[in-house]
Amino acid sequence: MNIYSRRGGPAITGKPVVPMNELENVVVFLEGKLPEPNSGRAPRQPSISSEPAIRQINETFVPHVLPIVAGTIVHFPNRDPFFHNVFSFSGAKSFDLGRYPMNQVRSVKFDRPGVVKIFCHIHSHMNAVILVFEHSYFCVSDGSGSFLMSHVPPGEYTLVAWHERLKPQKKLVTVQAGEAETIHFVL
Repeated sequence: MNIYSRRGGPAITGKPVVPMNELENVVVFLEGKLPEPNSGRAPRQPSISSEPAIRQINETFVPHVLPIVAGTIVHFPNRDPFFHNVFSFSGAKSFDLGRYPMNQVRSVKFDRPGVVKIFCHIHSHMNAVILVFEHSYFCVSDGSGSFLMSHVPPGEYTLVAWHERLKPQKKLVTVQAGEAETIHFVL
């Protein structure tokens, strides 16, 4: 007999099961020698959101993956009708926001680059990932797997496609002034 064979029901009855589109969880970024932030060539913070947030909705963190620039404050609003407790033990940022109810928001500033895995003490199936970069040369793919990274100055770079459960894929790319490049990754 397996004592773990029966899983309790969800806290929200009738909660819709939304399948995760893994193509939406790929972060594409440049690595290696990049233009200095004060050189006038580096882009401003991407417009993913002026106030990035990972919402707690239907016992899920939304979005599942969030890339940001070091020094960014991320908000964690609780939109569920019960408590959550958001935390991380990651080396790049360790924190515990404590339990808080619906319509409350807690926030964290992410100062160091790295991968920060986010969890909920109350709902063990909830998880998300924040990637913290020293630059803003990154983007997230859409549901079809397409991505667009703009404002990249001419030069040679290593382009990386990252997914939390796969080995990062890397390609050398050459960016020409005024030209668009089409890059394909197979994950």
